[in-house]
Amino acid sequence: MYLANENFPRPSILLLRNNGLIIESIQESSLGISDDEVMITAVKKNLIILTFDSDYGELIYKYAADNPPAVILGRRGQTRYLLEDYFYTHYQLQD
Repeated sequence: MYLANENFPRPSILLLRNNGLIIESIQESSLGISDDEVMITAVKKNLIILTFDSDYGELIYKYAADNPPAVILGRRGQTRYLLEDYFYTHYQLQD
């Protein structure tokens, strides 16, 4: 299961859901919460974070040293297609 940070594009969330992946979305449930709260939520629910924020490496060490969540990170300036390509490759998604 995945936790899409609020900066993760909604069209990507819908694409992944339409292909059977379970995605919780900060945009839908907790808009405006801090990155710290996102990290705590991911740890509690054992979710993989989908984000474009590069500061999650620091947060992993700060809050989740014993049980860090995985983070799939896109780089700023790249479109959502970078992460969609990852999921197309690994999950054989359909349009």
